[in-house]
Amino acid sequence: MDDPCDPWGAPKSSGARKILRNAYQSWLPPLLLLAALLWLVDALFVASSRPPVGTYIAILALVAAIVAIWPPESNGTKATWLLIFFSLAFLEIRTLYQDRTENQRSQAEIHKREKEEFQNIAKGIDSTLSVAQDGFSSTLNRLEENNKDVTGGRDFVVIEPTPGTTSDGGVSMRAIVMNCDKGPRKCTLGAHVVRSVHAEYLEGRPPYLPDRATLDSMIAGTRPSYIIGDVPPNLMQAFGMVIHPVAEKGAFYTFNIFALNKFVSEALELRFSSQSNRWERSIRVTERNTVIFDDGFK
Repeated sequence: MDDPCDPWGAPKSSGARKILRNAYQSWLPPLLLLAALLWLVDALFVASSRPPVGTYIAILALVAAIVAIWPPESNGTKATWLLIFFSLAFLEIRTLYQDRTENQRSQAEIHKREKEEFQNIAKGIDSTLSVAQDGFSSTLNRLEENNKDVTGGRDFVVIEPTPGTTSDGGVSMRAIVMNCDKGPRKCTLGAHVVRSVHAEYLEGRPPYLPDRATLDSMIAGTRPSYIIGDVPPNLMQAFGMVIHPVAEKGAFYTFNIFALNKFVSEALELRFSSQSNRWERSIRVTERNTVIFDDGFK
């Protein structure tokens, strides 16, 4: 008798229906299984193509619907259909894993490119900041040099006697620009103009006991002083001061030297050398109670 669940069955089966039944029950499952296995081999070892995610599930659902409508008759056919189901399920799972792997790889490449782009942007910003910093430093250096040119920077004026004597036996004084950044005994000639220089002086060793006339001049603000003006570098500038020390006693002077850039105090001592028949001097300059220039007798 015909299977009542067989949609192809009829009370009287024709020859065509028998051929279709035989093909479905005997030949279709092995052919489909062979096709699934070949596709599985291609997916595992050749990977010539890969359908979108969900394709195998759709095929599996279609095959399951056919099997549900027309159930297989023998156990061998049932096993074949199960193998076909497992193959399609395996292919779908593998497709999911491949899609996930490729997505992760794609995301990694995107992150790598973004990181490289950010690094390039950061390098560009660093380069721009470096150029700006260099420009800023250069501007500050120029401003500092301009300030030194205007005020004299760290240079200062030293007052010393000129060699020889005047016609009346006096000693003429001169102003020199010096720089002692390397130490009070390693001074060199300065490199900048020291501007608006004027000097006040007192004669004699401290402590000072001024006489009446000196005291009156100090009270009146008319103590002896000289307006020297701007003193250029590399030039020993006489400013009109002539002293007449006594050879047997020597002399000692204290100068308060005012300039646009700083105030210094100079202690100048003179003594006459009978061997060389000339005046020798010793100079010590202090700034805020710190010795910045120290040059002994010569």
